[in-house]
Amino acid sequence: MLVAAYAVNLPLGNDLHTPALIAFGNLGAPLLAVTLLRRLGFSTELARLRDAGALVLAGGVSMVVSAGVGTLSLVLDGLPLGAAPLVAMTWWTGDTVGALLVTPFLLTLRQLSSTRPTPRRLVEAGALLTLTVLTAAVGFASPNGLRFLVFPVLAAAAVRFQLRGAAALALISSLGAPYAASRGAGGCARHSAARG
Repeated sequence: MLVAAYAVNLPLGNDLHTPALIAFGNLGAPLLAVTLLRRLGFSTELARLRDAGALVLAGGVSMVVSAGVGTLSLVLDGLPLGAAPLVAMTWWTGDTVGALLVTPFLLTLRQLSSTRPTPRRLVEAGALLTLTVLTAAVGFASPNGLRFLVFPVLAAAAVRFQLRGAAALALISSLGAPYAASRGAGGCARHSAARG
């Protein structure tokens, strides 16, 4: 993981220490998260409310490491000190939200049963997936802030497919925000990665 994080961040710096520091921060954050989750008695089944709370707490606290070390490395590489708080907050927010969206999805992959779904369940899952993509696309592309349109679909997925359905569709719907931002569409049109 350390080597991969270093290789991905290599083009970011003018020297070798910037990607190395970012790589160590990216390694330290999940290691701290795992340590905190173990201390909090986290169950990978995510069946209890306290597991969700532990995941939020550990995710939020641990990503301070990656954001802090990453921002420090950029300051050492020439980032103006005045820009550091915004960079750190943006970095922390991205890492934390990413962890909270991806972790439940990955944990549900372990729970996939070996039984084959019925054709009716496949049609229902396909319909919910299609609705999620459509409502996310419309919601994030809309200048009127219609991002809430996806919530009823996510609720239906949670009711019909429990955590597996909700986690997968929440992850898929979240891709609408960076897509809209990359195209300057909807509520993301006035924002940039630098300004937030």
